[in-house]
Amino acid sequence: ARPISRCNKGMAKIELGDEALERARDIFVDSGLHYQQLGEAMGWTREHARKQAYQFLNYTRDSRLSTLRRFAKAIKVDILELL
Repeated sequence: ARPISRCNKGMAKIELGDEALERARDIFVDSGLHYQQLGEAMGWTREHARKQAYQFLNYTRDSRLSTLRRFAKAIKVDILELL
C-alpha cells in the first residue's frame, strides 16, 4: 500500500484493511499536526518521534490497542472514534 500523506490523501489507495488505522490517518490529517508533534505527544523521544509516528500511521499492518490509545490521547479524541 502507498503511504498516506497530507498532500496525497485523496489519491492514495489504502489496502491495509485495518479500519481503526484508516480512521486514525483521517483524524491525523484533519488535525493539522505534524508527525513530529504527534510522535512526541505519543511519548516517543524527540529524535525518533517523527519517524515512529509516520511508521505507525503508514506502515503498521496490525495496530495494538495500546498504541491506538496513545494516539487517541495524543490527538485528543475518544478511543471509540477509532474502533
